Amino acid sequence: MHLLKRRIAIVARLCFPAIVAGAVISCGSPTAPDLGAPTLISPVDFALLDNGCQDHSDPMTWDFSWSIVADAASYHLYVKQATATLPVIDKKGIISASYRLTDNSFTTALTGWQWYVQAEAGGAVGPPSRTGTFDVEPVDTDCSVGKTAVAGHVAKP
Repeated sequence: MHLLKRRIAIVARLCFPAIVAGAVISCGSPTAPDLGAPTLISPVDFALLDNGCQDHSDPMTWDFSWSIVADAASYHLYVKQATATLPVIDKKGIISASYRLTDNSFTTALTGWQWYVQAEAGGAVGPPSRTGTFDVEPVDTDCSVGKTAVAGHVAKP
């Protein structure tokens, strides 16, 4: 009987992560906080985000923000174009409720971008936020070469 109780106790401590609706739901521990899902703030659905320039005169800059989750130590941001195999951003350990991507490149994939965030703390991962969507402006939309700057000066080629 003692051996049976010990086996039950060992099995009860085992945890198997599950994939639910495409998200990995990790196992909690008695000391891990019960994390909620962040609420996406920006970009709003169907927003049009910045794109870069082929001549590298203007970087691609994307800003993401979400609500703070109680007891979260950090966040995991995941950004992917719907048909892509790999994400553009798969960043864990973000310690604020925002993230800025600045990249001196551009993308030709203009539509169908998706993003979500998860809170993390003490080895626990909270449920994902809802999936947000956005599109990207055409390449070379706001390049500085040959355009009038804000102060009224023309950028030098």
